[in-house]
Amino acid sequence: MPLAAQEAVTDEQLREQLQTRDAVIIELQRRLEQLEQRLEAEGVIEEAVPIEPVEPVATPRPQQGLDVDELAAERALERTLVEAGALLLPAGQAEITPSVSFLHRDQKTPFAAAGNVFESRVRRDEFTFGLGMAVGLPFDAQFELNVPYDLVRQDVSVRGGGAALDSDDDWGHALGDVSVGLAKTVLRDNGGWLPDVIIRGTWDTNTGERVDSGVPLGGGFNTLRGQIVATKRQDPIAFIAGLAYSYTFEDDDIRPGDQVALVLGAGLALSPETSLNVSLNQSWTNEVEINGRSINGSDQNATTFDFGGSAIIAPRTLLRITSTIGLTDDAPDYGVRASVGYRFNLPFF
Repeated sequence: MPLAAQEAVTDEQLREQLQTRDAVIIELQRRLEQLEQRLEAEGVIEEAVPIEPVEPVATPRPQQGLDVDELAAERALERTLVEAGALLLPAGQAEITPSVSFLHRDQKTPFAAAGNVFESRVRRDEFTFGLGMAVGLPFDAQFELNVPYDLVRQDVSVRGGGAALDSDDDWGHALGDVSVGLAKTVLRDNGGWLPDVIIRGTWDTNTGERVDSGVPLGGGFNTLRGQIVATKRQDPIAFIAGLAYSYTFEDDDIRPGDQVALVLGAGLALSPETSLNVSLNQSWTNEVEINGRSINGSDQNATTFDFGGSAIIAPRTLLRITSTIGLTDDAPDYGVRASVGYRFNLPFF
């Protein structure tokens, strides 16, 4: 009973306080109206003009990391697509890309001679120093040039009866096959299901050497290559599919086999400055022909898995590193490639 009486008194006090507050508010409103009427009558103020609310100005957030070019084409993913051949440069822009790549091969081949079984082992370390250039042309086209220089270390050994019978370790180096090409975008992604489609034609000249110091370098043949590449964007991911066919011309009664290559890959933008990329590369090469006759067992089926990343390390400069893992016997065991692409505007556009 005493607790109930205390609660009743408290409620009564609250009601009295609310009534007092309401009375004060009403009195203040009445005085304000009287003051406005008196000032208007004396001509001190005119009718109130409604004031439009002013939206607060957003304070720009400080950008983290490297400043990125204003153009969307300067994002790392777009730059990576250009180097991969899945996107073309805008007209009036050019890109120079020095690169270095390394591939390691280790192949063992058993053979029989004089009633005995022997094993031939070939180990190759292949270095390629390249300088690539791409120039954006009008009508969604692009000119391409690549100049490689090959350096190869080859170790050939023969074993039989559990012992090494012969060994030969040599270095070979020479200018590789310089290639020139032209690419054009023939279909644009319209926001639906259609992808960007690029067609490309490339001529690999026979400027390279076939053999140096007894080490095969793989150059010295004229080759025409046609390629079609489709890219579908679903930001922040770009899906890539490409198909190429290469025809090699005969020289000195030797004609390397034609080749069909397929690539399936994807690029993921982690930020405007960085991206990741993966791809599966498959190629089928026909048998070599000598004097019009095919050499049995000279055909190849090579599959590699590539993965890597790209980063804008300075204005207009992209660093790209890609690792390679061989998945078939004819593919290199492993490799790595690094390139630095620098983009600039051409003065005559």
